[in-house]
Amino acid sequence: MTPHDEHHERLIDAILAQDASPADRAEFDRLMRDDADFRAEFELARKIDDSITRWSDPPAAAPIASIAPARSRRALLATAATLALVGAAAVIAWQAGLLTSSGGGGSNGGVVSPYARLNAEQIYRDAQAAKFIPEWRCETDAQFVKAVQGKTGRAALLPLTTPGIEIVGWKYSDATKPAVSSSSMWLFVRTSAGPAVVIVDRLDKDQRAGGLATGGSPDFHAFRREINGLVLYEITPEPAPSVIDQFVVPPSPDDN
Repeated sequence: MTPHDEHHERLIDAILAQDASPADRAEFDRLMRDDADFRAEFELARKIDDSITRWSDPPAAAPIASIAPARSRRALLATAATLALVGAAAVIAWQAGLLTSSGGGGSNGGVVSPYARLNAEQIYRDAQAAKFIPEWRCETDAQFVKAVQGKTGRAALLPLTTPGIEIVGWKYSDATKPAVSSSSMWLFVRTSAGPAVVIVDRLDKDQRAGGLATGGSPDFHAFRREINGLVLYEITPEPAPSVIDQFVVPPSPDDN
């Protein structure tokens, strides 16, 4: 790792730990504005923080102190935050179970979320309202794979050089506007037929949800594909999909 890389890592640590100095904050804002590589590095670091507990998958009885020495402060904070979210989700799940057993059914499909899931039209309209402007981009295929795997624990790739498809970039999940789940990834793409949205999430979450929410205009379609433990939904006004069939499972490092 070069001194330049180490400096970026320390800066990202400080930002995620919320103890950055005013000078650090100013430098961070400048880099996020002007440096695409730094933006990608930061977004990946934040996603890794969100899913670090799933990555490590420690035994339920293992105390946090036993794994803390091998991790950075950023990772420890992410673990604590994840545990807090798991506890909150358990409470919501318990309450949802009481409502269901009392006859208070709904269209939530088993997804633990206090917010209604978006249907195909709502997903596309939401992207349209944002003018299909992404929050971040992957500059290489390796970054694409790392982003998906960091968020879902599963690998998939839409090659950046796929003919007829321009990968515009990713949008963060909005917990108040869940698609398959509140952690779904939104990918904006442009095809020869026009813009489309691809929702990426874990297959087990899709199965618990009972698929994408129904309803909305029949002019918007949701084409579905399963790949490597993931579910892909291509949201488009077009009568046939043109993106999700281009996803591939990247070779593992052991295959190289």
